[in-house]
Amino acid sequence: MTNQNIANWLKSQIDVGDGISVGAIDESKSRFIGVYDSKSAGKQRVCIGGKSATKYQTKNVVILVHWTNTPTVAEQKAQEISKLIHGLSSVEMDGIKVVASDASAPSWGGRDSKSICEYIVNVKIEYERDVE
Repeated sequence: MTNQNIANWLKSQIDVGDGISVGAIDESKSRFIGVYDSKSAGKQRVCIGGKSATKYQTKNVVILVHWTNTPTVAEQKAQEISKLIHGLSSVEMDGIKVVASDASAPSWGGRDSKSICEYIVNVKIEYERDVE
């Protein structure tokens, strides 16, 4: 699973405003979503029996909601994303089967130089890995 898979799935599920991208946002837009690798990605687990016995992997991402200059509107969009992802199971996310997912409550990220509000949603996704 890649950040692009997550971005593509989000785009198919919700209004992404002026756009969604991986690794960066377009700060010239007032309604934009970014999907980033989490700094706390951690190690991938390997089951007893090695890689061939390991059926699931974990993906940790941060979703940045860069959304209007109104904090309540930005928070509502971030909550929409959090509620959409929290508790997912047996769902295909851009062609990859999600086994379980968890999303944090949105946290305030501040305002950018143009006073656009930003919220952060931390996401952990357990998914079926490609069999090699």
